[in-house]
Amino acid sequence: YDPVMQREVALKVLALAEGEENQAARERFEREAHTIAALEHPTIVPVYDFGTDDEGLFIVMRLMKGGSLADRLRQGALNPANILAILKNVASALDAAHQRGIVHRDIKPANILFDEYGTAYLSDFGIARLNTAASSLTGSLILGTPYYMSPEQINAVKDIDGRSDVYALGALLFQMLTGHVPYESETPAQAIIKHLQEPVPEIATYRPELPPVYQQIVERAMAKKREHRYPTAGALVQDLEAAVHGRPLLNAPTLQAMPASLATTQPADAEQEKPRSKWWAGVVGVVVLALLIAGAWVGWALWGRQLTTPAPSPTPLPTATSPARVAVPTRLGPVLSATPSPTPSPTSPPTPSATPAPPTATPTVALSPTPSLGGPVVGGTDLFALSLNGDIWFLTTDGRARRITTDGGDKHGLQWLGHDKLLYINGKCAFVLPTDNLKPQPLVCFNNINSLDAFRVSPDGRKVAVVLDNELFVTAYDLQALGAHRDPDLLPKMPGFCAHFVKDSIHEVLWSSDGQLLAARATVPIGNGRSGDQIEVLNPVCGEGIYRQHIFPGRRFPMRTYEQVPRITSFDWDGDKQFVFTLYWRNGSFGDMYLYSRGTYTGERIQPVTTAACCYASPRWSPDGTYLFFAFQDINDPKGKVFFYNIPAGTVGAGLKYQPLALQATDLPLGRVLIEAAPRPAH
Repeated sequence: YDPVMQREVALKVLALAEGEENQAARERFEREAHTIAALEHPTIVPVYDFGTDDEGLFIVMRLMKGGSLADRLRQGALNPANILAILKNVASALDAAHQRGIVHRDIKPANILFDEYGTAYLSDFGIARLNTAASSLTGSLILGTPYYMSPEQINAVKDIDGRSDVYALGALLFQMLTGHVPYESETPAQAIIKHLQEPVPEIATYRPELPPVYQQIVERAMAKKREHRYPTAGALVQDLEAAVHGRPLLNAPTLQAMPASLATTQPADAEQEKPRSKWWAGVVGVVVLALLIAGAWVGWALWGRQLTTPAPSPTPLPTATSPARVAVPTRLGPVLSATPSPTPSPTSPPTPSATPAPPTATPTVALSPTPSLGGPVVGGTDLFALSLNGDIWFLTTDGRARRITTDGGDKHGLQWLGHDKLLYINGKCAFVLPTDNLKPQPLVCFNNINSLDAFRVSPDGRKVAVVLDNELFVTAYDLQALGAHRDPDLLPKMPGFCAHFVKDSIHEVLWSSDGQLLAARATVPIGNGRSGDQIEVLNPVCGEGIYRQHIFPGRRFPMRTYEQVPRITSFDWDGDKQFVFTLYWRNGSFGDMYLYSRGTYTGERIQPVTTAACCYASPRWSPDGTYLFFAFQDINDPKGKVFFYNIPAGTVGAGLKYQPLALQATDLPLGRVLIEAAPRPAH
């Protein structure tokens, strides 16, 4: 704990013995640490301080609370879209460092950390170089992790450059795609020999369903000769993004055009080395094994202590006393019975007939047998659309759950356009999923952006709120015009453009019932140099701008986890005065749930499930506002089973015991689950 800045930090200590050699190592350490501390990049774990004391050398870094990539890979392979999101950040950090002449040298899952929001960061930047500076007693010690080391790093080439990190990134990509390191072996020495001699293993051995293009990318990244690799980490990620979205590769040559060092099953110059390859391999094995044993001893002595380690999912929760319960608005009516009569739903926005611009890609979708859509009408809905870890599911009000897509990705921003079309975002495109054939159709894709954060159609279907790279645009819902103005610089020039908002970093938006206001989840300064999530009510005035009318929760009422993790994972609006939202605490989506009234400016924590203190995710009002849907995960359940509830909103706080929906599916995801829900308006 840093008492001056009042924050938790991670501390790494490098122990040194006395002597002239180690005094020189201290001086080299300080020179290197100055360089690393100056590496300021959004996705590099920042170094706050460094120095020496009687015990040795130390570095003070930001404490990352979201765990590591190694933690995630223990659960198995990742889907390509999630891999892309992680490696974009890693590649950006690497390229920034390489431009300054700094090579990481130790790319591996344990050095990719996540903050409490799930954003990937690259850590231990330059640690290998610091070890070099502090380990003169080991001579030509091979530094790095054997399962990811490039051939030139193994051979201790003096002029190692950024392409060595590109090789390691290729090995990491192979592991993320398959759940296995490229060269599995019983000893690190055997792995090193395989890096020098053997071709890249086939991804299809582990995941035959993946297209061959991923093999092509990995093979170029892991070429034995560095001149045949991607020139930058960013170039690798460009091809990975093209593969994920089904586009032609930009940087990788075709398999037929690959140099022999990429496409053949022998390393470069293998033919010339045949007569002596066997004895050479044995010598290398002995030498490398000796070096690794020495390196392991030195590494343990030098870097064996990390005094503060990231904690991905803290279990103990702080306590707070909740204030008096907010009165549910009168529009919710009296307490409802558990089996209400069918309720008519309000009119939902139509889908415009304009022809969309040609999209860049359509996701691959595997359909389950066409389900009998819809259940009994409760609260104006008969069906919930769910995004669970990137795939769309349908859940009826009587508990029948069906998985609709299997291609993964980052599907979010779910919105029903009427009764028979589901809108969602995946990547940089907005899609619509008709319920009659369950085949997603792209509406519009955007160019020259990092992220499409929101695409929300107004209730009357005339306007759309689009969030590109956390900037909010409000314009006419004209797909043909949007297709012709898909760049954020062009959007303000399209016919029917309304207003643009850049003051805060916007993540998601909802329309009011009358289509005049927007509610947005935004990241804003919250004091003491920190940023956190708030909900803003915005008034877009076409031709003038977007004005903030209201912001909450601020400090209007106590929230027991907000000071530790100021993140709102999900929120919903009844379109008038009542909001419901969840804070982050664990497993991607889950935390405490709160009600807030814009009419009385008061809020409270609610706990409709009385069997455990936490945790809730994705609360949603029913279309007529009389029911509240949410997901629940017991914080004490080690398996992390998810339950879904749909309860009368007017009974919240009345002390009733609610039963979850009796699910008729057994393959719902467990543990860390990213959830978003959207209730469908019933006919």
